[in-house]
Amino acid sequence: MPPMLRSFAAMIGATALATTALGSLPACADDSTALVELCERFLGLPRPIEQVTPEFIQLKSSCAGFINSHVKMSKPEDGFCVPHGYNMDDLAKIYLDWAKKHPDRWMEPTKVTMTAALSEVYPCRK
Repeated sequence: MPPMLRSFAAMIGATALATTALGSLPACADDSTALVELCERFLGLPRPIEQVTPEFIQLKSSCAGFINSHVKMSKPEDGFCVPHGYNMDDLAKIYLDWAKKHPDRWMEPTKVTMTAALSEVYPCRK
């Protein structure tokens, strides 16, 4: 199989895995526990990444990709202003570091905890 096709097939497989992993959560579960756990698994993968595996793609999209989507849809009035050129993996580390300091807030919605974490590190200038 050509490398590009192999890469595409891996992405499709990873998307299916991510959907399965996230789909196993209760529909009403909007607390942050699942995101914290996914980010722990993503950031716990051996570095440097020598081979992009379906697990890596699944965890990156489920953790860093989810947080990145929150950043892309945000406005300054949301309380944080992430600088241009940021690294998605850095967002995951920022979120996980914040979450480990605030385990009492894991039951809050992910939107709330992501905003709190990002506001602490990237407050908007007034």
